[in-house]
Amino acid sequence: MSRYSPFLMPGLLGAVLVTLPLVSRGNEVMVIVNDRSPDRHRVLLPGESILHGGLGPAILVRGRDNSVTGSNITIVSDSGAPNAPGGGVVVQGGAATLRDSTVTVHDNDGLGLNANSSNGPARIDVTGVAVETFGNGGIGALANGADARVELINSSILTHGTYASGLLAMREGARISAADSRIVTEAPGTAGAEVVDTGVLDLSNTQIAVTGARARGIASYASVAGSRSSITLSRGSRVDTQDGEALLAAGGDHVFTLDSSDITARAGGAVDGGLLLRSQSSGDAIDLRTPSGSATSPDIATGRIQLNAAASRLHGDVLIESGSADITLGRGSVLTGALIERGGGRVNRLALDASSVWNVRADSSLAVLDNAGTVAFVAPGAKGGFKTLTVNQYIDGGLLVLNTRLGDDASPTDRLVIDGGSATGRASLRIINAGGSGAQTTQGIRVVQTLHGGTTAPDAFRLDAGSTGFRQSAGTLAVNGYEYSLVRGGQGGAAPDWYLTSAPYTPAPPAPAQRQEMTPQLAVQPQAPASRPAAAPWRNVSPESGAYIGNQLASAAFFTHGLHDRVPSCGACGEARDASAEGGASYRGIWTRVQGRQDSGLRMAEGRVGIERSSQIVQLGGDLLTAPLGGKGAVHLGLMGGYGSARSTSTSSLALPGGATAQARARGKVSGYSAGVYGTYYQDDASRMGAYADGWLQYGRFNNRIDSELGSARYDSTVWSASAETGYALQPFAERSPLGPLVVEPHVQLVYSHYDAQDAVLQGTRMGEGNPGAWDAHAGVRMYPAAIAGAPAVRPFMELDWLHRFNTPSVRMGPNTLAAASSRDRLELTLGAEGRISHRLLVAGHVFGYEGRGGQHGYGGMVDAGYRW
Repeated sequence: MSRYSPFLMPGLLGAVLVTLPLVSRGNEVMVIVNDRSPDRHRVLLPGESILHGGLGPAILVRGRDNSVTGSNITIVSDSGAPNAPGGGVVVQGGAATLRDSTVTVHDNDGLGLNANSSNGPARIDVTGVAVETFGNGGIGALANGADARVELINSSILTHGTYASGLLAMREGARISAADSRIVTEAPGTAGAEVVDTGVLDLSNTQIAVTGARARGIASYASVAGSRSSITLSRGSRVDTQDGEALLAAGGDHVFTLDSSDITARAGGAVDGGLLLRSQSSGDAIDLRTPSGSATSPDIATGRIQLNAAASRLHGDVLIESGSADITLGRGSVLTGALIERGGGRVNRLALDASSVWNVRADSSLAVLDNAGTVAFVAPGAKGGFKTLTVNQYIDGGLLVLNTRLGDDASPTDRLVIDGGSATGRASLRIINAGGSGAQTTQGIRVVQTLHGGTTAPDAFRLDAGSTGFRQSAGTLAVNGYEYSLVRGGQGGAAPDWYLTSAPYTPAPPAPAQRQEMTPQLAVQPQAPASRPAAAPWRNVSPESGAYIGNQLASAAFFTHGLHDRVPSCGACGEARDASAEGGASYRGIWTRVQGRQDSGLRMAEGRVGIERSSQIVQLGGDLLTAPLGGKGAVHLGLMGGYGSARSTSTSSLALPGGATAQARARGKVSGYSAGVYGTYYQDDASRMGAYADGWLQYGRFNNRIDSELGSARYDSTVWSASAETGYALQPFAERSPLGPLVVEPHVQLVYSHYDAQDAVLQGTRMGEGNPGAWDAHAGVRMYPAAIAGAPAVRPFMELDWLHRFNTPSVRMGPNTLAAASSRDRLELTLGAEGRISHRLLVAGHVFGYEGRGGQHGYGGMVDAGYRW
């Protein structure tokens, strides 16, 4: 729909004015100042009201040297004629100045303020003035023609009719300036401001708010070829629309300059679909004003559009349907929207300085992206998925933020497409994991694609440290145990494209030593050196998996012990118990033990992850009840508690693109307390010969921590554990033989532990126990000399055990479960001594070492003491 344009009205207005009467001062119906007026510089009385009910404006100034000045004036214009517009203040040459006044116009196509240079330079200056129009097609303030000026300071314009305009500057040399002001339109098809045919609009700390359907913020358009309009917003100016373009460019050239200003465009009240800037030919744009007497606007193609923003925030899409646009973001400016090319329109260039950001909210395309700042794809949500940005040239590096659902090759991702051009510089790619659980890729996830001969430099892109799960030491992304690398060409992909790949790599073998050339003494046919076998590829696995398992194993093993760890073998104490009394004598006792150990060689089943662990514990307990049972036998029941701490180091060898390798580490720490009960039965409580049975039940609560390049995670865990052990002490050799005093004690033990822990979260990687229940079996033999009266109080012992784990520890990382390498069997040798310090105080100490399948090994030592009464 086209709207009436006022710039061919002087003839009509002059014809109307010859019929208008002049009335006396007071409540005047019209004020006219022209060359024939006795007072060519009219000063209105403060508080004066001009209530105009006829045709034409309430105040008319005509002539270069004529003027009207007023303060605290009330102006109301309402002609009542449907096709004869009225007006507030019209200056056709000369000047009008108003302060602290109101101008109200009720007519259709009525003009609140109109500076028209048809009779010489025209200027209207208002300060603290409220302009309000009610009719359809009304205009709050108009500057029409060369040397036409309207300046508003601390003023407001409010329009209520359809197709109305708050501000309108038309023709070359026309200028409207507004400072500390507010422009509001409230009906469909309106515009907060319009600039036509090389007009100029300058807004400083001024707000434009348009609320109707298809209501534009600022429309800049041409009715004649060769026009170049200029719009400037500064000092906190703001434009808000509810259902229309914030900026429209139609026909000719347009320069939009924003400094410390905000623009927000909406569609149907929603900010997601609003248009920040739309470019059309003037014939395609709707709701433009047409020259008087014309039914339609001439169709003029748009040429060049410049949008230069500094320290500004822009929200809305850019749609270029005619001409080309160059956009510059500087001094911390932020653009949130898409760049859309349609129907021959072109986004020629977008340039960002180091402090500026473009948030890409939909598929976009442009010719040149000059990015020294940040281009961030908006995260996919309910109203938008993953996006593609297509450019011909990408230059100047900068930061690209892409959302990728890190998984296998088919994972959806935001993508940069180089169409027929090149990507140069050294851009950082910040990959944000959008709900991916990690998986093994084949070729990789393509994040940069080339089309139609596009190219990328070998160093055009690199992973940014702000990426989800970024590991600085290796330059990889850790996601639930998988490590992704950014690889040009991927694993067999298009050579200039860039992929995220977690596929196994084959590291380059070390270069063979150079053979020194020597002059042969004999003519011997040289033999070809034996071919070096190719290194097997391996999957990269995050070291955090090993740190979690290290904490789990330490928690379960802290307080696991056998009977002799808790109670020294009385048979080696150098003094047999007093068995003269019927049934023997039973004792109660307290005990304590301190142990430290180092475990190494545990590996994860996948990748090359090694785990080392050191731990220390202190445990103490005491008999609550000792009761005889069956002749010489006795039962001991007691309580125990302890404290333990452990540290583990998990080291993963990561194979990187190009054959390089990197070492990545994670550290685990766990500490906590336990409490439990125990019970022991001895067939012969005095000599401790014969059979025994022992059992205990414990509960432990622990604080855990994992530290790595990904950050730190704290979580709590608990362990329930129970043990059943039995053995039999006997002297198998003849009493008087050299081995007669030797006690041989075979024993077996079965331990169950149940581990329960909170999830540990590191940058989106969620870790939990993979196999909470574990069974362990010990079977072995202990040998020591029997106590002989008068013999030394200290006696050595030796123990050899076979240890078997029925379960393989594992960690759940997201949906993936990573297990430790199978190493179920170990052989452990213990050497120590037990002795009596006094009749009641017993001490023991030992060292141990073990070797297991898969290279597991470890060592440690323990000191324990018991006191009896």
